[in-house]
Amino acid sequence: MELYCKLFIRSKLTHAEVFKLIAETTLGNIDGGRSLRNEIFELDLIVNKDAKWNSKTIDDDDFIFYPYYAEIEPIVNGSDEQEYMQSILDLVIALSKLEIHCVAACDFEDFLKDKIECLGFKSW
Repeated sequence: MELYCKLFIRSKLTHAEVFKLIAETTLGNIDGGRSLRNEIFELDLIVNKDAKWNSKTIDDDDFIFYPYYAEIEPIVNGSDEQEYMQSILDLVIALSKLEIHCVAACDFEDFLKDKIECLGFKSW
């Protein structure tokens, strides 16, 4: 299974604010203005240059209405697959609690979706 995960993120917050929340949630060490690393994964938060974001598109699920996306990869020789997938699930749940909507695009997105829905959060 490929462990790379792209997480589309929709929020009215700025890139810096979303990045700070992700860093706090994941206990990640910030490396530059868009990258962080913790014990389990590396994450780059990128502004979606193709986004067509405005306040009227908040309920549209098309990816072009998500102003940010995170590219997430496991640390080489790091955690096992289950721990890695659980850490991404924990991030999505934490962001959902802050009313930041996420959509995962990865080989294990069904695992994430099922867990999120079981907890009563909106999934994709």
